[in-house]
Formats: sequence, C-alpha cells, structure tokens
Amino acid sequence: ERPVPPLAPPSEEMGTALMSIKIALDRVVSRVDADENTQLREFTCVLHHSYYRLKRLNDHLAVAFGGQRELLPSETRVEDLKTLCRDLCDTVNCVVRKDISLVFQAEEGSFLTLMDADGIEALLLNLISNSIAHMPSGGTISMALTRQGNRFVIALRDTGSGIDPAKLSGLAARELTDTTDGIGLGLPFAKHIARQHGGTIIIDATPGQGASMRVSLPQRTPDSLNTPVVRYQGKDMTNILTELSTVLDRSVYDKKFMH
Repeated sequence: ERPVPPLAPPSEEMGTALMSIKIALDRVVSRVDADENTQLREFTCVLHHSYYRLKRLNDHLAVAFGGQRELLPSETRVEDLKTLCRDLCDTVNCVVRKDISLVFQAEEGSFLTLMDADGIEALLLNLISNSIAHMPSGGTISMALTRQGNRFVIALRDTGSGIDPAKLSGLAARELTDTTDGIGLGLPFAKHIARQHGGTIIIDATPGQGASMRVSLPQRTPDSLNTPVVRYQGKDMTNILTELSTVLDRSVYDKKFMH
C-alpha cells in the first residue's frame, strides 16, 4: 500500500476561499423560495454540507499547526456548564437521525465555571460525532454531568459498535497531526480543547459494547467577584453544523438551519 501523505497546514487562501463560498451560498439561498426550486434547494444542501465538512477539516488543521497556545482571557467567561450541556443535547436531538437519541442528566447544584463555551461545545460535539459514527443501526447516547471535588465530570456513554482497541490504545499519546490510523482529527482536537481548560479526556471502548468517554474539567473561578455570569445561549448552528458534518444527513443543511 502507498504510505498516507502527511496533512499540509491550512493556508490563508483556504480560509478566504471557504468564506467566499459561504457568502455566495448565502446569497443563493436567500433567493430560493421555500416551496419552489426543489432541485435547486437540494443542490444548495449538498454544497452547504460540503462547505461545513471542509470548514471542520480546516478548523482542526488550524489548531493542529497553530501551536498549543493557551486560551486568551477574552475568550473565557463565567457560564453555566449544566445549561450548555442540556441545551446542546436538545439541539443535537433536533438534527440527528431519528433512530438516535441523546439523553442528558445532571446533579443538582451550581455548575458555574470560567470557560470558553464555544470550545467546550466543540469538544462535546466531536465526542458525540464519534459516537454517532459508530452507531450505524441507531441507539442511545447518554450524557451525565456530575461534580467530583473541585472538578466537573461529563460522562458520555453510547450503545454503538465501540472502537478498535488497536486504534484506541495510542490515543493517549496521539497529537493532532497524527491521523495515519484512520481516527482523524476529531478526538485529538477534543483532547486539545480539554487540555486548554486544564482538563482531561478518558475513553474506554470495546468492540460490540459501545464507548465510554469522560471529560474532567476543573471548576475555575474568576479573579474578580464582579465578573458577570453569562447564561449559555447558542447564538447559531455553526458549531453543530461544522462538528457534526461528517455524520449529519445533507438534508439538515437546508435554509432553516443556516442562521
């Protein structure tokens, strides 16, 4: 077999080209009537789906080749992790296949912490995407949020086919630029985001018995007691459409989800 060539770092030209594609698509979609031009709507779904898959790859490569920088203070705010997880599960249930359900439960009490909500959302979406990819015949993904000392633990469990142990064994040491074994950038990308927050991810998966993933994050308090608490609100569908693009049906990428 031919060796797999190493991935090239993303270029500014790629980012600019993706932006131009998205602008052009948005203009085309704005002119497509909801009840007419059925074939044109189907074409725009295909194009949007392809755009978000390319965006996902480009975003992950940007992190892979951009260095392991720490989060900037401007990127973190005090937010409610419980609200983020619950709302994310509700939204994902609206777009995934009907034979898959995502169930959420959480302990009582406060789960306020200083975090980058978009980053944590992307982390969880990558783990959910991995579960869906290994659930060809449907099933359930459960997400449980608990408190263990001064840390928050998000435990995900699915009823899928699991992961090949040969692939899983090297995940602990795998970095973002290592994609030669077929797993891809999603799980290393999630691990990178967890590490930025001072957290860890542990994955246990047995073929035929599903996968168990535990995200442990420290409860981080702001330097100032006057730091406002921001209730998590998904501003748009960008993260979901991007991070789940490899497992969502292209019909999801219709006009109603684009804004």
